[in-house]
Amino acid sequence: MRAWGSFQVGSVVYVQAMAAFDRYEDGLMLVVNEGKDELRPVEEGTEGLQLVASLDTDRIKALTEELYELIASVRDVPLKMLLQAFFSDRTMLDAFKYSPSAIRHHHAYVGGNLEHTVGVARVVDLLAARYPRIDRDLAITGALLHDIGKLKEYRVAASVEMTSEGQFIGHSQLGWEMIRERLDRVPGLTEERRLKLWDMVVHHHGSYERDSDMASNIHTLESCALHYADDTDAKVGAFAQLLRQAGEAKDEWVFAKDLGFSIYTR
Repeated sequence: MRAWGSFQVGSVVYVQAMAAFDRYEDGLMLVVNEGKDELRPVEEGTEGLQLVASLDTDRIKALTEELYELIASVRDVPLKMLLQAFFSDRTMLDAFKYSPSAIRHHHAYVGGNLEHTVGVARVVDLLAARYPRIDRDLAITGALLHDIGKLKEYRVAASVEMTSEGQFIGHSQLGWEMIRERLDRVPGLTEERRLKLWDMVVHHHGSYERDSDMASNIHTLESCALHYADDTDAKVGAFAQLLRQAGEAKDEWVFAKDLGFSIYTR
């Protein structure tokens, strides 16, 4: 068993194995003969390997243009300045464009955070048009920044990994810390709006308490719109991701283990 201790999660390895279906685990099982060097770390020749799924270049470019359109649509000067403090920074923008939104659940690929963020902002925009009491500028700003903390929560190596900051703090609080640093350089934003923005970013997942109403930890109409827009885009995105993973399945129906039921692939 010498090979098992020679690599970690995210390592590139060579595997030669026999595949078999394990009916107890309801999935594939790989049988490896380690004595024949069928499992070993690979160190040379792995530079530049594209090991993490990614949106194509054209899709990332189109989503970036949508991001710019949404920022341009914000009329409130302090809020627009805040958005520009993030997305006019080339280093920050590049990091954001190529960041994942999760390890596996939804938008778990390079460019996923950009795709999810634009998707959430579009849903929030629709809700703001339907409910005029929503402060659209504030809602769009919160939507575009709600997952900015994922830049510190995840890193992309041979796989998508969670950082120690992500484990300890989480992207909501990390995101607010990033926003607060830039808010100090944005004049004219009232304390009330700062608090509303804080509520949107920190509480966009609602409450994590067992058996509680998921929306019990939000306090404004803008936070409510963001919470459900985020939840909707994440769930639809996760379903779409499962369909892509099914690929060219011969069967019309494929069992999705993450969901616990079969999905139609056509």
